[in-house]
Amino acid sequence: MLASLVPVYRAGRQLLKVRVMVWFLAVVAAGAIYYGAGIARTYGIRDADGGVLKPLGVRLAFGGFIASLGIAAAAGMLLYARHYIARVAFDEASGQFEIHTVGLLGSQRHICDLRPGGRTEFHNPGVPLSKVAVDAPWWSVDVVGRQWPLILDAQGEVLDRARLNEFLSSRVKL
Repeated sequence: MLASLVPVYRAGRQLLKVRVMVWFLAVVAAGAIYYGAGIARTYGIRDADGGVLKPLGVRLAFGGFIASLGIAAAAGMLLYARHYIARVAFDEASGQFEIHTVGLLGSQRHICDLRPGGRTEFHNPGVPLSKVAVDAPWWSVDVVGRQWPLILDAQGEVLDRARLNEFLSSRVKL
């Protein structure tokens, strides 16, 4: 079965960036939880905070807010990663596509069928942020039965253009 897999797409260096951001924001979340817990225990004791321990509700609200910022950033990045396509292969024996998406540890493998009538869209934001333009083109790949599409980074490596076009012109059924 492995011999019949034809590589179609690989995210390449872009995948490394996504994985680094997933882990970086996981560490940020851990730090935010740690500091949020510290704030919940000691907010107000320092001279800069007034020298008097703040009421429990205030400490919990402030510490919880700090912790939730880190958790939200990590959760958002993990959600993005779960929709980010790391690689696509075509199984000649079964006629199905194999998709790998990014997880916290490794990748998740999906075997999928294609359905006609996909709404795949190409996005090239090219939005100028101050004097630097962001160039991060991508395709949104419609998935049957899911609210959010998969993300295929246009800066990845296309290994089989014809199969990739077939993949992008259809709806994916996981």
